[in-house]
Amino acid sequence: MATTLTEANQEYVPRAWEDVACMFCGSRRNRLLEKFGPQSRYRYVRCDDCGLAYLNPRPRYDKEFVETAYGVYESTVEKLWRDGRLTDEGRRQYDWYARLLAEMASVTGRKGRLLEIGCHLGFFLKVAGEHGWQATGVDISPTMTRLGRETFGVNAVCGNWLEMDLMQGIDGGLYDFIYCSHTIEHVPNPADWVDRFAKLLAPGGTLCLEVPNMQSLDRRFKRALKRVGLRKDRWQGWRTPDHLFEPCERSFAPFLRSKGWKIIGLTTYSRKTFKTGPVQRLMHKTLRIGSNLRFYLRR
Repeated sequence: MATTLTEANQEYVPRAWEDVACMFCGSRRNRLLEKFGPQSRYRYVRCDDCGLAYLNPRPRYDKEFVETAYGVYESTVEKLWRDGRLTDEGRRQYDWYARLLAEMASVTGRKGRLLEIGCHLGFFLKVAGEHGWQATGVDISPTMTRLGRETFGVNAVCGNWLEMDLMQGIDGGLYDFIYCSHTIEHVPNPADWVDRFAKLLAPGGTLCLEVPNMQSLDRRFKRALKRVGLRKDRWQGWRTPDHLFEPCERSFAPFLRSKGWKIIGLTTYSRKTFKTGPVQRLMHKTLRIGSNLRFYLRR
């Protein structure tokens, strides 16, 4: 969520627009799925060929857009860490990450060198380091990476990771695990990203991608309410439309396979809870209709 305009209480108004093809299959055949934002100025269309929902037309994806959207995005340091210790929310998030890291270790079969793309404040890196991983992170925001280094003492590097010299890893080797959570949907070139992931993984390494699920039960219900006029957007004027596409299993799984990846694990999940009861197993493991998707992948 972009926040560079919040302090001045400015409304984000795109200076230029661009019409784009589907980022997964290149098709230009689509139909309107949903309008949103101030005066419904933004819209998601659904690709007629692969089913991807994506922003079109979209604000021109240039340096100005990137700096506005991600130069400083929401900082949750005080929610997580205050007076040198974890807050209650920080402890909840810490425990959530600890469970996720245990799941990751069970999937990959080993702990080792971990790279996080889109590391934000580096809190996940902190938890990973305290659970036996050699953790490094990259983020596009200089403010977020600086806060991560100063607050949590993590190895967080600022930059566009596609342009950085990461072929042998930031600290000298390939990675056993790459974690990219709710980041890839913000970029216009997901194909370049998934190709680059492969070059940074050690033999037998694992990639974990987490993305929003456009076809979740919650999202479908909200869209239905909007269509009949029973729900309105809660969209602050300063927000940029930062999700350039909204994947779902139907669109994302074939795309990943076409790029040479094997799906070794797939589930949906809630970012609010890590419960694993029968209801959660039905919703997330069997039906896969939860709010977010988690892919475990290998080449």
